[in-house]
Amino acid sequence: MKFLFTVWPFQGCVHPLVAVANEVKALGHEVGFYTGKAYRPLIERQGFRLFPFQDLPESLVADLVCTPDGIGRNWTRPWKLHGQLQAFFVDSIPAQFSDMRRILDSWKPDGVITDPAMLAPVMLLAETDPVPVAICSYAAGCMLKGPGIPPLGLGLPLPRTLYRRIANEVLDWGAELFLSGIRRRANQIRQSHGLPVVKGPIIELAGKLPLYLLPSCREFDYNRTGLPASVHYVGPLQWYPPADPPAWLTEMPSDQPIIHVTEGTLHFQEPFLLKAGAEGLAGLPMRVVITTGDDRDPARLGFAPLAPNVRVERWVSHKDLLPRTAVMVATAGGGTTMAALKDGVPMVLTPTEWDKADNARRVVEAGAGVIVPRHRCNPANIRKAVEHVLAEPSYRANARRIADIMAGLGGPVKAAELVVAIGSAGGPRRR
Repeated sequence: MKFLFTVWPFQGCVHPLVAVANEVKALGHEVGFYTGKAYRPLIERQGFRLFPFQDLPESLVADLVCTPDGIGRNWTRPWKLHGQLQAFFVDSIPAQFSDMRRILDSWKPDGVITDPAMLAPVMLLAETDPVPVAICSYAAGCMLKGPGIPPLGLGLPLPRTLYRRIANEVLDWGAELFLSGIRRRANQIRQSHGLPVVKGPIIELAGKLPLYLLPSCREFDYNRTGLPASVHYVGPLQWYPPADPPAWLTEMPSDQPIIHVTEGTLHFQEPFLLKAGAEGLAGLPMRVVITTGDDRDPARLGFAPLAPNVRVERWVSHKDLLPRTAVMVATAGGGTTMAALKDGVPMVLTPTEWDKADNARRVVEAGAGVIVPRHRCNPANIRKAVEHVLAEPSYRANARRIADIMAGLGGPVKAAELVVAIGSAGGPRRR
């Protein structure tokens, strides 16, 4: 069989799908990727076929997500954010769909596995073509609504009081009002393809698909119940480029705890957390490893002279670093958060945009870390938070508890088996 993975061209989106695709290939099936041209070397090195964006402008995608005035910068500026969200998620759907239809007509896959933020498969393809569509998420939590689940994107705690329940309902109503124009545009696109209007949130269509994969565990996702049978928690979906661990890491003495500071893989702002970590943890009895990301030159980020216990690198594979790490300081990106939990590493989190506030809240609810809000992220508060997490053993115990649960869920192997199953059940591919 053949399986097409459709994904936005960002590392945090691509790598989890590559992890699953490798296992699908190991089961004897062909794999193709629909994504940006920049990922051709990575995709083809894995033995997959690349179908690059054609009608979908790759430069527009980068401008909306990766520039200093893009979506991430405007997460707290709703007057600018609304139009950018619509352009990225919804206005891009016709171009995605035309690209995908060409692939389906020529390559004839038996299943489509999509990044949850690439909406053409969910909004159109699943209802206009007989090929089965599945979601493979990089977000730690299920995006489907449920009783008692806080509105997405705000990092709100579970509503344990009447006041909080009412507040969450009001905020949920406000979020729906904010997104109503985007939903109208999405429904116009659906109607242009002869499909009915969706009355609730568009993402609820995901609950009607035959498969929705989540790279975490139910216990980390508020112990959710009442989800469709198609939703499967499979544990972390991780893939790292093959590389030997650096000599300095393997030779690092184990007499002091290692603290890892990172801002993930998507960068569009000043490295505020890296600088707070470098200054706040300087001179303490710990070894601090800061990674800037491949796209940022450490020499140009404006670090003050580094203390002897602080090391700055562009990139170190989490596969090598996290098993040695005592605490991770991060912005709560989905991949970074799940990588830390996979190795039982507690966290200090300063969430920024996208789903990061929700990821951080889940870490706190699980007892595996603490939050330092963005407006309080300074060297003194990062130092206090790290020292607190190091001194309180329950944080590591809870992180290891989640790690043990996820270790039994099957990861990419289980995800691949479920993907192949929907392909087998979907009948003969289009001729």
